[in-house]
Amino acid sequence: MVEKNISKQETYNIINFRNKVDTIDEKILDLINQRLILAKNIGNVKGKEGKPVIDKSRENEIIKRLTNLNKGPLSPEDLNRFFKKIIMLCREIQNHR
Repeated sequence: MVEKNISKQETYNIINFRNKVDTIDEKILDLINQRLILAKNIGNVKGKEGKPVIDKSRENEIIKRLTNLNKGPLSPEDLNRFFKKIIMLCREIQNHR
């Protein structure tokens, strides 16, 4: 196997890309926390109205809408798994209202 020397330009590009990834990760984290706060508020309303936490039709509607909006490269299967996990976390926070 031949080892390749990485130039300063390539190193800079990697650092630049990683910095952009870090910025996006921070935004994703903030948005997930905002979503969980909203889910908790929704859970409080559901509790006052005597509604169950789980609403399968709403969950399916979310997945379907996002699948239709997805332009990739995220596969539909990965999108489904990713958002089902987020929905599960939202259910958990609603159960602790």
